Amino acid sequence: MKHPVLITAFVALTLSACATTPPPAEPTPPPAVEQPTPAQIWQQQRTELMQELRANPFLSVTEHGNGDVLIQIRSAGAYRRGKSSFSEEQGKVLGEIATAVRSRDALRVKLVGHTDSAGSAEGNLRLSTERAEAVRELFVSTGVDAARIEAVGVGADEPIAPNTSAEGRAVNRRVDVLIVPAL
Repeated sequence: MKHPVLITAFVALTLSACATTPPPAEPTPPPAVEQPTPAQIWQQQRTELMQELRANPFLSVTEHGNGDVLIQIRSAGAYRRGKSSFSEEQGKVLGEIATAVRSRDALRVKLVGHTDSAGSAEGNLRLSTERAEAVRELFVSTGVDAARIEAVGVGADEPIAPNTSAEGRAVNRRVDVLIVPAL
């Protein structure tokens, strides 16, 4: 062997030329972005709505144990006795609620009409339903999808004040707004 260093270098060079180079690694795909579930969207929109409406001093916003939200207007005299039309002040506040609900499509609205105890049960049920329907019309005219709104009347069955005084009866003549999931 005349040139052992040259032979060793030649073998090393030959072996390295024969080695295969692994193919370049495929790019790692970006992590999948999880889409929020309908329940998560409902939670977020409900929370935003409550924060927005709690800033209004004319509203009482209460969260029920099941997650539904009850919105009541703090106003006596919103409805005159025996009438289904609401006062101008009431209409402004109801319009603000409708506007807040309009763009939050994970929310559904249940309008619950009430009366005082004067009159017959049948007449009060009809009148309370008419009150809820009048509010429904306002919500629809404000741009809330009619399919997201339910209007019901319960007559005098759910008073929030004693019906023994004119003031108590005036408070009981109302329409409550219940926000429920549209799931």
